[in-house]
Amino acid sequence: MNKCPGADWTQKEAQKVKYDILCPGCNYEIEFWFNDFKKECPQCKQEVEAPLERIIKSLENFSCIRTCSYAKTCFGELYDLYERSILDKDKKD
Repeated sequence: MNKCPGADWTQKEAQKVKYDILCPGCNYEIEFWFNDFKKECPQCKQEVEAPLERIIKSLENFSCIRTCSYAKTCFGELYDLYERSILDKDKKD
């Protein structure tokens, strides 16, 4: 095996790692993937940011992000974002 099957997002069901966001400028539906933070609307060129909650929800579909010692290496800054969200959630509870 050449790569980690747990982090291979191409093996995940598409609806779990991608989602659509309406552009606030023109209501064009923009496709986002779990690793997209922001995109430019192809219709009106406005920059559209993915909601943090939606990014975190997509990351939760990768169970390895919680348990694998290589998760930080595989996910990079997404891992840091996920880790901060868990810490913030623990503080609120």
